[in-house]
Amino acid sequence: MRVIDLECGHTLTAATDEELFEAVRIHLDGVHSDAELSDDLIRGQIEKQAYEATDS
Repeated sequence: MRVIDLECGHTLTAATDEELFEAVRIHLDGVHSDAELSDDLIRGQIEKQAYEATDS
């Protein structure tokens, strides 16, 4: 499971980075529709910030 913690405080999860991208895009379009973030920027943030969920 891939996880990303967004700056707004939300945490999103998905099976793959591509699904995580889709979840981030949906979140941004729905909750932060005024944010103008390109797909490339979102993919770059996922590459840098997403991590693998671990059981603790």
